[in-house]
Amino acid sequence: MVCTGNSQQVNEQIQKFHSTPEVLNSLIQKDSNTSEDKIVVDGKKYKFGHRLLQSALLSNIVYPVRTQGQYIRHFTPGKNWNSLYTWDYFYNSGGWDDYPPQHALRDKASVTPVVTSAYYIRAAKILRLAAKELGLKKDVKEYEQIIKQLSNALQTYSWDEETGYFGYVMHNSNGKPIGIYRYKDGSNFNKGLDSISLLIANISSPKQTDRMINHIFSPNEMWTEVGISTVDQSAPYYRTDGYWNGAVWFPYQWMIWKALLDLGEGEKACQVATTALNT
Repeated sequence: MVCTGNSQQVNEQIQKFHSTPEVLNSLIQKDSNTSEDKIVVDGKKYKFGHRLLQSALLSNIVYPVRTQGQYIRHFTPGKNWNSLYTWDYFYNSGGWDDYPPQHALRDKASVTPVVTSAYYIRAAKILRLAAKELGLKKDVKEYEQIIKQLSNALQTYSWDEETGYFGYVMHNSNGKPIGIYRYKDGSNFNKGLDSISLLIANISSPKQTDRMINHIFSPNEMWTEVGISTVDQSAPYYRTDGYWNGAVWFPYQWMIWKALLDLGEGEKACQVATTALNT
């Protein structure tokens, strides 16, 4: 069950569901022994795309290779290289290969991204809920301290009021923040997914949230005909032929869709979902 709107509207929808569960149950298909019958009506138009993904997955398998005294088998992200490879750079914020600031940093580990903190906060909030249910007061307090510490650090050092994006933060040799990591022309080097991933953590102010959402849905910035771009199209470092620069990655369409639902932005969430599924 998915609910959208403000707190009162969501509570009303939940109460209505609990008072009339038979309405929803009547819409659920009965179980079947065939996979064809298990597909909901609205999902059948995506069957061909699903089969294509299955085919691509099977073609990306590297069958048993013997190394280090044992046989291994693993998946590759594409067919242009063998899965037994090593990257030529160390720094990696989120597995985003040529995402502009990450790629430019190479081995400079003194600069911190936004996305790792965003997921850390999100995970801490989930664990805090579990700890509350289990009555683990000490754990609840610890998670709250982590959420507060990271949230304050992002607000204090990462927010760029000029651009409306959160930026990578540079540190000196003592680990002290010294400013936002910028492109050679002085612009924020993090105009893209890494910045707006903070919506997932839901710790931005209403004004910051509005500005990030505006970036997402602006056709001159992150919105494209096929979904949310990894990088703001107005950025001087944007490319049309990148892997994590200019591409549209489906997993992050889901993450932003979920974040928008949590923020009560049901219509915008629907726009992200339908665009990702239908194009």
